Amino acid sequence: MNKIMSKDELKEKVVDYASKVFFYCVKRCNNRMDAEDLSQTILLEVINNIDKGARIENLDYYIWSICKNQYNMYLRKKYIELNDDNLTVRILFNRLYESNKVGNKTLNNSQIKVLTGMRNYMNSTNLKNNDIMLTMCI
Repeated sequence: MNKIMSKDELKEKVVDYASKVFFYCVKRCNNRMDAEDLSQTILLEVINNIDKGARIENLDYYIWSICKNQYNMYLRKKYIELNDDNLTVRILFNRLYESNKVGNKTLNNSQIKVLTGMRNYMNSTNLKNNDIMLTMCI
């Protein structure tokens, strides 16, 4: 059984974990900014819990548990954002379909045909992450 460390000892040890936590986040996040935010959130949670008097017997286990929990929360947030993005794409796509215009340019018959097929596909499926990327030259 590990001895229970003082708050100051725990905080000093947390600093030693900063680069490991950041590397954990970089390996799992889509970009560096998300990894920086996530690692900051993790380390702040650990330090705040220490300040609140958490009894931590095994710091290694404690930090990696928080890493896993915070990463799961990050994924849930990203999933919600992606779903919102898909909804936005559907709305914008439907508006484009209904108006047959992009800016002040009217779509030609082949573009409308492609757009109709894409609209039908989008309305018949649940899009996940980046299933569709639409590029239209006008």
